[in-house]
Amino acid sequence: MKTDGSPTATTVTNKVKAEFADMYTIYAKVYVTDSAYITGGISTMDVNTKESLETGSTYGDAQLDGTEIGFGYDIKTDSGMFIRAEAVLVEYDGVTLTSSANSNTVKLNGIDGAEGRLSLGYTF
Repeated sequence: MKTDGSPTATTVTNKVKAEFADMYTIYAKVYVTDSAYITGGISTMDVNTKESLETGSTYGDAQLDGTEIGFGYDIKTDSGMFIRAEAVLVEYDGVTLTSSANSNTVKLNGIDGAEGRLSLGYTF
């Protein structure tokens, strides 16, 4: 106990966690030659907050929407085998969440990324 009249400090632990769930993508592929194509689409996913705050405050869940655009190339053989290579850029919008107890906010500026895919398959 302090005896000098100054306020005492209290230390609390706040833990923040978010999970991404239920991601869905709808896309289209358009061939510009017999083998080369471009692709574009839209995506959505849920962000579920899993915080544990000593203040008792909570932050709501949110939904993020995104877009993707890319290109690819197919090599097909007479035997039905194919090799496909694809590169895609993905961008999700940001979101701002506000505390249930006060005006504190958490801001996610967005999620951007690049994907590369290589597929080997057989066409029946």
